[in-house]
Amino acid sequence: MDNKNGNGLGLGEISTIRNILMGDQMAQVNSTIEDLNKRLVDMENNFEKKISSMERAYEGQMNKMKETYETRIKALEEELTSKSAMLQQSIIAEKSDDRKLLSTLFAQISEQLKKG
Repeated sequence: MDNKNGNGLGLGEISTIRNILMGDQMAQVNSTIEDLNKRLVDMENNFEKKISSMERAYEGQMNKMKETYETRIKALEEELTSKSAMLQQSIIAEKSDDRKLLSTLFAQISEQLKKG
């Protein structure tokens, strides 16, 4: 077989004719595809940079919130401990005052019972 189609043209000749007729268009298509690929790579890189930036910002905000809440919780714990101690002292003082008052009342009742 001699690589000729029904028209008598060989495959090499067909490729040459195709390149002559469509060579510029193919070059333009290839150039456009390369440009689009470059733009796509640039967009992907830009997207990745933005995502990384957002992740860092998010982590920073989360750490700041964590520190704020830890500080608030620590302050609340300290205030609760302080108020608890004050309440306990107040209860002890009230208890002592109540015992003194009861002792005085029992003494008065005892005196009235002796008189009466």
